Amino acid sequence: MTDNSYINIHFLIVSISSYIIGSIPFAILISKFLKLEDPRNFGSRNPGTTNVLRTGNKIAAMLTLLGDMAKGFIAIKITGIIYGEIYPKLVNVSSIFVVLGHMYSIFSNFKGGKGIATFFGILIATNPLLSLFSAISWTLTAYIWKYSSLASITTIVIYTIHNFLVYKICGYDWKMLAYTLVLSIMLILKHKENIKRLINGTESRMII
Repeated sequence: MTDNSYINIHFLIVSISSYIIGSIPFAILISKFLKLEDPRNFGSRNPGTTNVLRTGNKIAAMLTLLGDMAKGFIAIKITGIIYGEIYPKLVNVSSIFVVLGHMYSIFSNFKGGKGIATFFGILIATNPLLSLFSAISWTLTAYIWKYSSLASITTIVIYTIHNFLVYKICGYDWKMLAYTLVLSIMLILKHKENIKRLINGTESRMII
């Protein structure tokens, strides 16, 4: 077996396993367990923390948030433990596929959330300081303007700028930057309808 074939096999293992982890629909499972309405049937119809919060059940929303964050954290940590030393780029592959799993869950007809909570889990696993700064930024933006989507978009922008500056200052491999840019683009595209509504002034505000 050639080295490329060996790497390709592990790429498949990481991508598939990360996607499956990301696909676990915590918003749906927790809502069902607590006998709440399916989050796909009201509000934004998005099975994520913000929409679960619209039920008024803050415990359900918090459990959803923690579950979705755990997906990103666990997928990255497992990949890092197994491949971090020999194939560090597979950690980036894992981050992309765990978010894809959350966005397009195989367990809920390829419908899922916006990916921000899972993204935060990835940040906690890879860069705790940046995750703290991003969490503060998200909280302040959401508190001031009451828009979850705006807070999420702000967090993505901060993440992108941070990685670009690290690349320019520290001279990191451009391929590593490319992975982070792909992740940022995925997250932004998932918020395209929110961006339109923010521009039009029709975006729903958070219940805080």
